[in-house]
Amino acid sequence: MRVVVVGAGPTGLATACGLRAVGVPVRVVARHLGPPAVTSRALGLQPRGAEVLDRLGALGDLPERSVRIAYIVTHVDGRPLARLRVGQPTKLVIRRGPAHFPGRGRDPAR
Repeated sequence: MRVVVVGAGPTGLATACGLRAVGVPVRVVARHLGPPAVTSRALGLQPRGAEVLDRLGALGDLPERSVRIAYIVTHVDGRPLARLRVGQPTKLVIRRGPAHFPGRGRDPAR
């Protein structure tokens, strides 16, 4: 069986990696509306996503190169409305730790 995965975002690439890991031939196709990205276009990676990428062998050194997210603050009309602590363990998340912001070349210590 051959599989075509449409979309080279995190879900498409994770699906392709998982299929390849069990020996299924995969072709990934994606539509580009501009030049190919040289960095991630994602705003962040939740702990569960990091766990899945790690299981697929695709996480690499991202946690060490990332800016760790401790809180997400929602503002309305310039005033903070809600503060959500992220990176806490849940029933579904085995990996403890923060969410990650890819940093796009920034110093992770900032």
